[in-house]
Amino acid sequence: EKILLLPKIAVGTVESYELPKNANYPKVYAANAGMEWNPYEDMFNIAQGETPIKVFETNYDFNGSITQTPSKVFGNGTLNWDEARYSSRNMVFGPNKANADTGNLQIFAADPSKIAFETSNVRGGVDFDKRMGNFTTNVVGAETKFPLNSFSTNLNDYKWDMNAKTIAAKMGPSMAGSTAYWKSLNRAQDSLEFEGKAGVYSLKDYTLNVEQIPYIDIAD
Repeated sequence: EKILLLPKIAVGTVESYELPKNANYPKVYAANAGMEWNPYEDMFNIAQGETPIKVFETNYDFNGSITQTPSKVFGNGTLNWDEARYSSRNMVFGPNKANADTGNLQIFAADPSKIAFETSNVRGGVDFDKRMGNFTTNVVGAETKFPLNSFSTNLNDYKWDMNAKTIAAKMGPSMAGSTAYWKSLNRAQDSLEFEGKAGVYSLKDYTLNVEQIPYIDIAD
């Protein structure tokens, strides 16, 4: 360890940092990490070294930095696991949860090099005990994509059931008075777009079932 003591903070590197799980904190481990301690604000910051920071008892990877205070642990970076990638500049961690007011989420297909679901600027989080994720777009009308299916939608409320491998989409309260649509991103489908107020996406067979469709225009 090498620590430099400055008038208001201490900075340096640590061989290891371990935070045990308790009622407020997740389990955290970092090796050969950068550190900054601000005793006046009661904040201890750890920045990853050559390897990601490990969080939760299942050792999910977090690329970025984590800050510990007496009441909470929060991070600036990306949480990676075999099912998804979740990033935020202010991700708050519970014992087995991660939440953010503003974040981006990508859910992988069976081939993790391919993205099945992608949404940006959302609030919500994931609960790894319940194996559920809930997200709402911060901007009404923002587009969420299903890249494998070449479709997008402006629906703004999403519920991800990790065990069932489904993503349910619907109109949230903030979409009152708006039209919910689904749009093809495949140029060969000649700008196909139609109204649909809900949908369920299967991460097992990558089928997209859209519901509450009043009609679909099939000719100009």
